[in-house]
Amino acid sequence: PALNRDMIAHLGTGAFLAKASNVVLLGPPGTGKTHLAIGLAVKAAQAGHRIAFATAVDWVARLKAAH
Repeated sequence: PALNRDMIAHLGTGAFLAKASNVVLLGPPGTGKTHLAIGLAVKAAQAGHRIAFATAVDWVARLKAAH
């Protein structure tokens, strides 16, 4: 997938927080997904929101354990 700079800028506004929307970042290794996710999480935490951060492997493990 190509980088959508408008979407990145929109995420940076934090508007998704008011809607309680999830953000899922997809792409090959080394494209900055984790860096972007941490930046968004820090901004959300600074605004007083609770955050959860997990990799796809973490989510699969959680789902497997819950099953």
